[in-house]
Amino acid sequence: MSWVCLLRGVNVGGNRKVKMDELRALFESLGCTHVRTILQSGNVIFDAKSKPRDLESHLGTQVVLRTQEEIRKVIAANPFPSEAESDPARLHVVFLSAPLPSDEPLRKVALPEEKFVVRGKEIYIYFAHGAGRSKLAESLTEKKLGVICTARNWNTVRKLAEERAA
Repeated sequence: MSWVCLLRGVNVGGNRKVKMDELRALFESLGCTHVRTILQSGNVIFDAKSKPRDLESHLGTQVVLRTQEEIRKVIAANPFPSEAESDPARLHVVFLSAPLPSDEPLRKVALPEEKFVVRGKEIYIYFAHGAGRSKLAESLTEKKLGVICTARNWNTVRKLAEERAA
């Protein structure tokens, strides 16, 4: 089965530097095969018969796992198809470790021009003015949401669905 591991907060703004060759080697040492890293932001595609255990303890950071098929379903369920076509860099998917207990923390801070939809273990967000200074983006933390979360822009999500393990 092909898996996608999304590491939280690595190689972003100079934080938690992780070398991709070391990351691939670690996954291989855990018995994963056909390991491939995508971009430099902590995305790993690999094959494994079952969900790897204790990845967080080996990696030293929080992770969210999905199968590649689940990533494809995320793309198919996108509630903002026109934004995905016209402005994919401002469309993000927030991957959650569990369904969101409540979207109230997001509703409180979202600007009228920021659109979001919660679907299962994903939040689709369109940041009309970018995520850089958005209060909504600042709310995407485990402390505020109650679940582990990590975001990827639409271009990256599509790449994760299209890539094959090495």
